[in-house]
Amino acid sequence: TVRTRNAVLGALAVRQGEADGLICGLVGRYSRILNDIVDVIGLRPGVDLDDSASLMELMEHDDGAH
Repeated sequence: TVRTRNAVLGALAVRQGEADGLICGLVGRYSRILNDIVDVIGLRPGVDLDDSASLMELMEHDDGAH
């Protein structure tokens, strides 16, 4: 599973302290990726809901297009 799922590999790096965070790509089912991450990292005691947020910043181009 680690070799075929990048989110699992990234979550392991976070869990081991080799990475501060994890950004997943545009490919893959959200629920599967989030479940994989929670399976590896877990939730803090008292937390029973996992969630995430996405943000995309688009740069403005000065090419005359609107």
